[in-house]
Amino acid sequence: MRGGRNTKRRGAGTMLRNMATVFLFNEDKLLMLKRSADKAFNPGVWSVIGGHIESHEWKNPLATALRELSEETGFSESDLIEINLRYILIREAGDEIRIQYVFVAKTDRHDFRDSNEGELHWVPKKEILSKSMTITIYNSLKHYLEHGNGDGVTVGVFDKDGSVVWSKI
Repeated sequence: MRGGRNTKRRGAGTMLRNMATVFLFNEDKLLMLKRSADKAFNPGVWSVIGGHIESHEWKNPLATALRELSEETGFSESDLIEINLRYILIREAGDEIRIQYVFVAKTDRHDFRDSNEGELHWVPKKEILSKSMTITIYNSLKHYLEHGNGDGVTVGVFDKDGSVVWSKI
């Protein structure tokens, strides 16, 4: 019986969570955020600038990236030398499928405003991967540091064990 009461649907009830993130570099340093210990989500973990895509931004993840950059650092688009979409990351977490758009940007500005999300630090490239961070951020930063900015967009699909399959589109 098609569509009957006993039909199981894989992914039924699964929510989509869309996010945008910015890897902001100044020469050989990345602007990273050490999340406050009192945060409910990933307290004390190192991250980068980013957040959830608002309903009015769903067709424009760059707008989210720029909004989050402004909210968390005080930087505006005019402070950037360049910004490009570099990664689309996909992973399942609980009852969510998380899609994260990762932009890589450069700036020559050093100062930033304090963030209510935690402490901002310019971290030298050689120290980035030694920080405690989520598997998604760690693997995308590792890939970026090994492969550089390159051309185009790379998609990373995360398995349940945290391993990633990378594909250029």
